Amino acid sequence: MFARHTHAVLLRILMGVIFAGFGISQSPGQTSGASDDSSRTKATSIIRKAREWIGPEERIDAIQTLRYSGEIIQYEDGGSRKGSFSMSFRKPDSQLVVITFPDVETITGFNGYEGFNKIVSRTESGSFETEVQSMTSYEVRQFRATTLENLYFFRPFPPEEGNPLYAGIRMDEGNETEILIYNHPGGFTFSRQIDKATGRLIRTINPSGIETIEEGETLIGGLRFPTRIIGRSNGSTLYELKPLSIQINPDLSENLFDYPRE
Repeated sequence: MFARHTHAVLLRILMGVIFAGFGISQSPGQTSGASDDSSRTKATSIIRKAREWIGPEERIDAIQTLRYSGEIIQYEDGGSRKGSFSMSFRKPDSQLVVITFPDVETITGFNGYEGFNKIVSRTESGSFETEVQSMTSYEVRQFRATTLENLYFFRPFPPEEGNPLYAGIRMDEGNETEILIYNHPGGFTFSRQIDKATGRLIRTINPSGIETIEEGETLIGGLRFPTRIIGRSNGSTLYELKPLSIQINPDLSENLFDYPRE
């Protein structure tokens, strides 16, 4: 029998992880009193500064594929367990995530059209059971939104007037930050909080309600990436990701993201 609860928790993590930005969610009606033209100009300026903090524009735009791999710590029921993860991305909108613990491995893939969840779990007898499930239409829309947020580094894709929405200023531990709200089809919204002075990403709230925070930095190919990602919900830490390898434009097979047919 599969660990259904474990699968549900892992899927919530998978649907929420993004490396390209993290914010506090606020109602646009409460934070933005500027005109539409002024808001668009402000959002464009914030995006430009946030991308400059990551690195040169031409290097960001040259990214076609990405792969992160490293360690994951999952917190649940007062305890924790360690495993490994890998996340692969390919433009325009493909993603594959593999999370492995001693008793279960979850593989979640999306090729821009369809998605799947593959669970390989160890039974009490020591054998393995495998189950493959198709993503629901809801999960497809959410996973696509997460994929785009990872690949395009603050620029909405496809470009759309009024997206993202500038939603005002918020103080965060004594620092003035600016908020951008990214809207995706299906009502999936990412709220990003960006340091006003530097353009550094502070935090994000994703469609699952998980707050994601970046810590540390490392330079890969002249671009800044975090060394630790923390996911929180309702004040509790759900997981930590520690990327040990970050590859820019690795060769990824054509069928890597496709539904497993075996």
